[in-house]
Amino acid sequence: PSGALWGAQDINKMACRGTLHSLCITMKKHPGSLKLQGELIEKLEKILEEKPEGEVVLYEGSVRGLCPLAPNNVNTMAAAALAGFNLGFDKVQPKLV
Repeated sequence: PSGALWGAQDINKMACRGTLHSLCITMKKHPGSLKLQGELIEKLEKILEEKPEGEVVLYEGSVRGLCPLAPNNVNTMAAAALAGFNLGFDKVQPKLV
Protein backbone atom coordinates (compact mmCIF):
# COMPACT_ATOMS: atom_id res chain seq x y z
CA PRO A 1 0.00 0.00 0.00
CA SER A 2 1.24 3.46 -0.86
CA GLY A 3 -1.67 5.78 -0.06
CA ALA A 4 -1.77 9.14 -1.80
CA LEU A 5 1.89 9.02 -2.84
CA TRP A 6 1.89 6.00 -5.12
CA GLY A 7 5.36 6.77 -6.54
CA ALA A 8 7.23 7.03 -3.23
CA GLN A 9 9.30 3.89 -3.81
CA ASP A 10 10.35 5.04 -7.25
CA ILE A 11 11.21 8.51 -5.94
CA ASN A 12 13.33 6.92 -3.23
CA LYS A 13 15.10 4.60 -5.70
CA MET A 14 15.97 7.57 -7.90
CA ALA A 15 17.27 9.51 -4.89
CA CYS A 16 19.44 6.54 -3.87
CA ARG A 17 20.86 6.25 -7.39
CA GLY A 18 21.47 9.99 -7.65
CA THR A 19 19.18 10.35 -10.65
CA LEU A 20 16.47 12.43 -8.95
CA HIS A 21 17.25 16.01 -9.98
CA SER A 22 13.90 17.68 -9.34
CA LEU A 23 10.46 16.84 -8.03
CA CYS A 24 7.26 18.85 -8.41
CA ILE A 25 4.02 17.79 -6.75
CA THR A 26 0.63 19.31 -7.55
CA MET A 27 -2.20 18.82 -5.09
CA LYS A 28 -5.71 19.94 -6.00
CA LYS A 29 -8.09 20.56 -3.11
CA HIS A 30 -11.55 22.04 -2.69
CA PRO A 31 -11.17 25.31 -0.75
CA GLY A 32 -13.44 23.98 2.00
CA SER A 33 -11.06 21.10 2.73
CA LEU A 34 -8.05 23.33 3.36
CA LYS A 35 -6.89 24.18 6.88
CA LEU A 36 -4.54 27.07 6.35
CA GLN A 37 -2.39 29.34 8.47
CA GLY A 38 -0.84 32.76 8.04
CA GLU A 39 -0.68 34.42 4.66
CA LEU A 40 -2.50 31.59 2.88
CA ILE A 41 -5.69 32.31 4.85
CA GLU A 42 -5.78 35.85 3.48
CA LYS A 43 -4.84 34.73 -0.02
CA LEU A 44 -7.64 32.14 -0.07
CA GLU A 45 -10.18 34.66 1.27
CA LYS A 46 -9.24 37.12 -1.50
CA ILE A 47 -9.53 34.42 -4.14
CA LEU A 48 -12.96 33.36 -2.85
CA GLU A 49 -14.16 36.98 -2.91
CA GLU A 50 -13.01 37.41 -6.52
CA LYS A 51 -14.68 34.14 -7.60
CA PRO A 52 -12.33 33.43 -10.51
CA GLU A 53 -13.19 30.94 -13.24
CA GLY A 54 -11.28 27.67 -13.17
CA GLU A 55 -8.40 26.59 -11.00
CA VAL A 56 -6.19 28.95 -9.01
CA VAL A 57 -2.70 28.26 -7.71
CA LEU A 58 -2.70 29.04 -4.00
CA TYR A 59 0.96 28.19 -3.33
CA GLU A 60 4.14 27.45 -5.25
CA GLY A 61 7.47 27.23 -3.48
CA SER A 62 9.22 24.72 -1.25
CA VAL A 63 7.70 22.00 0.93
CA ARG A 64 9.49 23.59 3.89
CA GLY A 65 7.69 26.87 3.20
CA LEU A 66 4.30 25.20 2.81
CA CYS A 67 4.40 22.99 5.92
CA PRO A 68 3.69 25.75 8.48
CA LEU A 69 1.07 27.37 6.21
CA ALA A 70 -0.99 24.23 5.56
CA PRO A 71 0.06 21.70 8.21
CA ASN A 72 -3.04 19.53 7.79
CA ASN A 73 -2.73 19.35 4.00
CA VAL A 74 0.94 18.62 3.33
CA ASN A 75 1.48 15.04 4.48
CA THR A 76 1.82 13.69 0.94
CA MET A 77 4.20 16.44 -0.07
CA ALA A 78 6.29 15.96 3.07
CA ALA A 79 6.43 12.22 2.39
CA ALA A 80 7.72 12.97 -1.12
CA ALA A 81 10.42 15.21 0.34
CA LEU A 82 11.47 12.39 2.67
CA ALA A 83 11.46 9.84 -0.17
CA GLY A 84 13.48 12.22 -2.32
CA PHE A 85 15.98 12.77 0.48
CA ASN A 86 18.65 14.17 -1.84
CA LEU A 87 16.32 17.10 -2.59
CA GLY A 88 14.62 17.33 0.79
CA PHE A 89 12.12 19.87 2.04
CA ASP A 90 13.84 22.82 0.36
CA LYS A 91 14.13 21.54 -3.21
CA VAL A 92 10.91 19.55 -3.63
CA GLN A 93 8.48 21.97 -5.24
CA PRO A 94 4.81 21.73 -4.24
CA LYS A 95 1.92 23.42 -5.96
CA LEU A 96 -1.34 23.77 -4.06
CA VAL A 97 -4.31 24.37 -6.38
